[in-house]
Amino acid sequence: MTDRSKEGVAPAKPQVKTDREHATQFFPPCRTIRRAWRTNPSTRRTPNRPPPRVSRPGEPLWSLRKDGRQITCELRSHGEYGWEAQLFRDGGFYAGRRFDLRAQAVEHAEQTQQDLEREGRTALV
Repeated sequence: MTDRSKEGVAPAKPQVKTDREHATQFFPPCRTIRRAWRTNPSTRRTPNRPPPRVSRPGEPLWSLRKDGRQITCELRSHGEYGWEAQLFRDGGFYAGRRFDLRAQAVEHAEQTQQDLEREGRTALV
């Protein structure tokens, strides 16, 4: 007898494994290592990163106050890259501008101080 009863049925496709299924057939996942990596920071692989940069305080030039808000100006040296006049508002960085010469940075800071005093800010002692 022939297999005429199966003529109307399409032949079954062979099972194709995904790359992950194929890989886990030969290399089963190790759940204990994964779990240990998540829970124990000493087992994590971390790149050799330098410690975070610590900001050095600059040379304070002046401080002004108005309506309980304080603006401070500091001068910072960047070595061969010049000087920077930085403004801080209530202790947080607000703005900065770099100059090639220290005299230029000081002149800019003095001009900024004069502009802010014209707006009604008063100098702190």
